[in-house]
Amino acid sequence: MNANRFFQTPEDGARTAIFLATDDSVKNISGEYFYKCKVAKSSKRSKDNL
Repeated sequence: MNANRFFQTPEDGARTAIFLATDDSVKNISGEYFYKCKVAKSSKRSKDNL
C-alpha cells in the first residue's frame, strides 16, 4: 500500500495555509473550510450544534 495516497508532503500540507495567508482572492472569505486551496465541505462533526 502506498502511504502517499493518504498523506500529503509537508510542502503540500502547508500550501493551503500559505495560500490563505497571502492570496488576495480569499481576503474577504471567512468561516469556510479549505482543502487544497479550494473551499470544501467540512464534516457534520465540525459544525456547531446551535
